[in-house]
This record gives sequence, structure tokens and C-alpha cells, in this order.
Amino acid sequence: MRFPVPDDKVAWNVEFPEYAPADYTSASEQASMRISEVERRELDHRMTVEVPVPFDEQSGEPRNPRGRTGITGRGALKLWGPNQAVYPIITRWDAARECNQVYALKNNTVQWELPSDFLK
Repeated sequence: MRFPVPDDKVAWNVEFPEYAPADYTSASEQASMRISEVERRELDHRMTVEVPVPFDEQSGEPRNPRGRTGITGRGALKLWGPNQAVYPIITRWDAARECNQVYALKNNTVQWELPSDFLK
């Protein structure tokens, strides 16, 4: 359950002493739940679209640069901080001059998706 955050308390520079967000990291990401010093140094050099990644002074974990969300932790995300991914689109023209695209099966299921991977 997310901690409710009023619109006027979203920004990190606004005092909100009663802020007590829920901590959530999915079970599949629990093994690497806490941020390591190596990850911290990498994040110091990775940028979000807007600003450098801000960090919480007490826990050392990265903060959402857009402000409070009512939840902490990584959620279902693979990486701390910005989770940038690459989606290559591979196409070819067949003899009938029709464009074909390459898709991959998602995690051995019957769902098709574009091939992708996270950037570090």
C-alpha cells in the first residue's frame, strides 16, 4: 500500500516529516535488493532524462528525481536508478517488397516481443 503523498509534498525539498513510504522490491529482485558501492558509483555517472540521480541521505538508495511516490525500493525494476533499455528493430524486405520484422518469444512463453535488454 502506497503512503499517500499530497501534491504539495511531492518535491524532495519540501518538509514532510511524517512521510513513511512502504518498501517494495519484487521477489525476483530480492537477492540484489540493497545498493552496492559499485552500483552507487555507476549511478553517480548515469543520468536520468532530467537530472543526475539523487540519493537518500539515510539509506543511500537512489531517489525518484520527480519526487516522493509513496513507495521505496526497486519495485519490479532490474536496476537501481534509471532503467534504460534498448529495443533493436530488425527488418527486411521480402521478394514481394513487404517489410518483415523479427520478434522473439518472451521468457519461453507464447508471447511475442521485440528483442531487448537493459543498458548499464
